[in-house]
Amino acid sequence: MGNSRFREAGDNEGRAMRWWRHGIWLAAAVVMGSVLLVALLTGELDDTSILTAVLGLGVSVATLAFNLWRDASTTVESAEDAADRLAGRLAAAVQDQWQAEWRLRRLQDPYPFQVQWSTAEAWLADLPDNGSPAVAPDPGMESISSAFDSVPSRRLVVLGEPGSGKSVLAVRFTLERLAHRGAGDPVPVVFPLSGWQPERERLRDWMAAHLHATYPGAPWTKKLLEAGLVLPVLDGLDELPQSSWGAALNRLNAELAAGEPVLLTCRTAAYVKASCGHSRSRRRAPTS
Repeated sequence: MGNSRFREAGDNEGRAMRWWRHGIWLAAAVVMGSVLLVALLTGELDDTSILTAVLGLGVSVATLAFNLWRDASTTVESAEDAADRLAGRLAAAVQDQWQAEWRLRRLQDPYPFQVQWSTAEAWLADLPDNGSPAVAPDPGMESISSAFDSVPSRRLVVLGEPGSGKSVLAVRFTLERLAHRGAGDPVPVVFPLSGWQPERERLRDWMAAHLHATYPGAPWTKKLLEAGLVLPVLDGLDELPQSSWGAALNRLNAELAAGEPVLLTCRTAAYVKASCGHSRSRRRAPTS
């Protein structure tokens, strides 16, 4: 989907660069031809110094043409390379942001606090026939990132009581994914849901606005979002007004494409209330 946008941008840049190179080449050839023509018409090629100058100009034009051809074959960036390069820049910015926050909160002083977790009630999880049954916790699972990878749909809802560390877990998940991110992997970005108005704003439009506001020096983040190179970490469904919970879940179900990963955090009681009256057949995110 989004890669076509990168391909279009890359093609436009490539065409502009080729026209620029061709223009330089053509101008140099015109100059060379004009000099030769003048020299031939005036009979000045018999002069050794003039002949040497003309030959030198010819060598310079040939060298310029070769360098332009060589650069054209090596500097035009593919759409995929452009996308991955920009994703890498976003990943670095997100990592710097949350590593600083992690140190500021002293969340590993003296070591990370160990939190036990378990599978939520079956009725809160997705239906098995939707392909995303609840996943039982593995005793050997050491990280939230591993838990996320164990969910077939790669959609995980983290529930907990107030103050239980859901937001900290979201940050830890983000840093874990960034530490092991490979080429082409989406960049995890924390989106505090308190700033969203789901009755008025489409999820993707709001996320694009949040990216632009949080990383103002990177206007291309919207392209990454459209390309599926952003993994939304949606923190705090319960921080929306209660009247907006149902609309938020509807937006998530309707606007997230099949197979698009997401992590959502919410207080347990709030998620139960938000889920009440909400059709099970439309819930897609497995819960833990």
